[in-house]
Amino acid sequence: EQLRQLDARFKLTGTSNQILGSSWLRLRLAAGDRSAWPAAETYLLGAGRMRLITPLYRALAKTPEGLAFAKQVYAKAAPGYHPIAREAVERILRGEQAGV
Repeated sequence: EQLRQLDARFKLTGTSNQILGSSWLRLRLAAGDRSAWPAAETYLLGAGRMRLITPLYRALAKTPEGLAFAKQVYAKAAPGYHPIAREAVERILRGEQAGV
């Protein structure tokens, strides 16, 4: 509920600031907010910096449903990622939590 109130007040979901967007979505995903999944997908398809995307993939990968969703998003987003970022995300999706 607090996250919804913050978002309503400050319009954090969909911000053009990629650093803020990553942090905000990570909070929502960590709180189990499935309504954040569409925004996370949009973000992950548009961002490519490893330090911004890996925390989101890690947050999604914590549940079986989130992991399945993360794999679907990654299949679409991977061509736009740098090879090193792809390797880091693939490790997360395999259950290896090492990396940035």
